[in-house]
Amino acid sequence: MDSWNDFDELERLKTRIVNAANTSDRGVILLVLGDIKEVILSKKASKWIIYSLLSTLISHMRNSFVGLLTTNEFKRLFVETFVAAPSQYSLPIVFNNIRCSEDCEMERVFELLNALEESAFPSLVDICFDKSPDDPDWCAFIDEIGRSLWQLQDRIYNTMAIKSPNALVHRRGDLHVAFLETHWERIVDTVKRAVTIAKMRIENSLDTNMQFIAALLPPLFRGSIKKFRDLILWLGTREDTPIGERLNSRLLSETIISGFLPGRDAIVEIVLAVEDGVMLKRLLGNEILRDPIKKFLFDDMLIIKVFAAEEMVPFKLVQCLNTGSHSISSCEGRESWIKVHIDAAIRLLKVWSQKSHLLHSSDQQLDYIDCALLCFFKYASEDVLKRMKWLAEESLIDGVQRHLECSDPRRKIRGLYITEKLSEWLSFPDLHFDQISEAAEELTDLRIIANGELERLRKQMPEKNEKECKRIDEEISLKSMIPAREKVELDSDDDDFPQYSIPEEEFHLKEANESDIMEKREPPPNYIRDCMEALYENENCAKFEAAFDVLNQFIRKRALGYEDIVEELIMRLVFLEDRFNTNNFTERRCEMIVSCMVMSAHLAPMLIDLMYSRRCAMCNRYLILNALAKAASELSNPVRKVIGESASATVELTNEEGSKSWREVVDERVEKKTRRFGSGVCNKVIPQKNRFAEFASGFLRPLLAIYQHREHLDLQRRDSALLAKILSTCAHIMQCAGNCPNAPRLATWLELCVKELRSHEDSCVRLSVLCCYESICRALPDEVLFALFAESIPEWVAYTTFQAKNDPSGICSGLALNVQRLILSKIPSPFRQLR
Repeated sequence: MDSWNDFDELERLKTRIVNAANTSDRGVILLVLGDIKEVILSKKASKWIIYSLLSTLISHMRNSFVGLLTTNEFKRLFVETFVAAPSQYSLPIVFNNIRCSEDCEMERVFELLNALEESAFPSLVDICFDKSPDDPDWCAFIDEIGRSLWQLQDRIYNTMAIKSPNALVHRRGDLHVAFLETHWERIVDTVKRAVTIAKMRIENSLDTNMQFIAALLPPLFRGSIKKFRDLILWLGTREDTPIGERLNSRLLSETIISGFLPGRDAIVEIVLAVEDGVMLKRLLGNEILRDPIKKFLFDDMLIIKVFAAEEMVPFKLVQCLNTGSHSISSCEGRESWIKVHIDAAIRLLKVWSQKSHLLHSSDQQLDYIDCALLCFFKYASEDVLKRMKWLAEESLIDGVQRHLECSDPRRKIRGLYITEKLSEWLSFPDLHFDQISEAAEELTDLRIIANGELERLRKQMPEKNEKECKRIDEEISLKSMIPAREKVELDSDDDDFPQYSIPEEEFHLKEANESDIMEKREPPPNYIRDCMEALYENENCAKFEAAFDVLNQFIRKRALGYEDIVEELIMRLVFLEDRFNTNNFTERRCEMIVSCMVMSAHLAPMLIDLMYSRRCAMCNRYLILNALAKAASELSNPVRKVIGESASATVELTNEEGSKSWREVVDERVEKKTRRFGSGVCNKVIPQKNRFAEFASGFLRPLLAIYQHREHLDLQRRDSALLAKILSTCAHIMQCAGNCPNAPRLATWLELCVKELRSHEDSCVRLSVLCCYESICRALPDEVLFALFAESIPEWVAYTTFQAKNDPSGICSGLALNVQRLILSKIPSPFRQLR
């Protein structure tokens, strides 16, 4: 192969690989594999040639090709070919093409992966340190290998899932689990070896590139938390030197800050893995003072998340801060550590003193904040306590008052005990509360921290685990004794129990009547407040059903007390759950929400804010949108008064009937006594004001806030179905506001909102946009529409024409054609000749 650089020779060899994969001749396969191995070993092939050959070879790894090879032949000709190639090319090719081996025995796939990793990882460690960080080829390789390792576990599981024969499922499962365990262990060993070599290089003043080692940590963290913790513990227990601390910082802190490791989760695992705060400081170094590490440690770990007391997370953080302040000789550096300590302690104290935290936090959250607060003050140095004294005074006073007013005795006693200790440590006047001396069990964990007996917390975890294991063993032993119970002879104590004789009526069981088993019905409540309180019922089904049946009537009548509770009632109805399997629960709940919106339409913005909020589930968002559409329809429908030519007149009363003038009363009486003669009934409709006019803006404007950034909603992409529902609701509301004075303004808002969504990738959104244009055309008179949108109408026509011809959705193209005809039909007559 002296003329190997010839492109034609490469294509000829690739053709031979394809032909060998489709033949059953072992001689052809052996000859092709031998030639490829010779090419790889000759070191004459260029990068793209090696990449092309290996890609073609791995893409044909199936039983009809490599399945004809013996074990030794597969190892000598196939595996060693990949091992002989440069690791920068062979490793990503194999990782990215695992799915190509679906038709191959998995034993051989894992044999190839194991051999390749054993050869590639050490060689990559040897060459990675001398690479320049600005080398584009090396940076591209680091990015590719990091992504490939991150996805390797998923690709293996997906490949295993495609295997159909059930007889080998268990064996294959054992194979891939065993490989992944070996894979994580190999990564841990590689990182340990690389860190050892890197330390020696730094001591010898050699440049050390750690990019490849940093790329191994994210897949290890994702794949095996246990191995990741073992690695963290190994890094923390190495000798404490400035070089070692800097290496740890580059591996962990900078990897988290740069975004390779998921920050919050990685910090949690690091803190839980370390033995104490000294080890935590040794691992993260001075990067603890930088964002986002500082935020992850002292906001998330102390206030947002909750950990068991046995993990001693607050104590580790305090000890880490004290170690950092003592290990720095410069005053500026020491001040930075002290400032972080003071800020975290004061923030904890403010959270502890808040009324919302005291009343609404769970017991676990409250206990964790209590322990963290005591730790940060108990183990603070005298200098830190002096600086915190006047910063903590106001929050401490507020916390004492709120805990004294608390009705929960446990929370009250714990708060008073913390107040006593903080007053003592901050040198405030002594405070003593009589209730504390009576409480013992509630203050066990707090007293352990205050007395400095933290080793007792460490012992609680093994004791709890031992008790749990003993309980499980007892349950298992009891279950194992149940089948053999009949064989055991009766104990003499069994005679002490009275003999039981079965009553005669139990020998002849009868089916119970419905009247016998029907639960006694509760009388309906008399007031709307009682109805709302019954909605919180969790046990009494009859009480809930009685209130649920009459609540809608109370709302429609605007019963006494309705105005005072309507906001809370709407919230309760939105989040109400069907706990008792109530008939037509969903429809009846929606009717009540619609009734609330009709009777209190001014609360529509509040309901829309709830729909967009984080606390609202997706199903409740659709419920709210449906309720808004139905309420708008009911408010916009005119309540008609029809007067016939007969002597009697039919008058439909409205809720908005107010006091009439004397002239209207007289005219109405005369009209009732006027007799007209004629055949048939000619009804005349008295025009009335649209009740929806004054509320239309409150219904539509808040709904159009679709471009506002919300972390929990992605309306443009992930939640496009919700966006389509919002737009269709807006279109319905626009049509209901047809004869309202503010209809032109509403149409302008809606047109500006949907303009950017015309070419959305989701057909449902495009369909809703077309509905919005149709509702604008139908809601506005022809003259008003043409005067208001004279410049935009040609653009609308062009848009609907394009959608009618090119939209892949048949529904969208059909609606676009109808909207185009509607727009053209509304053009005033002087301009129709210009169409």
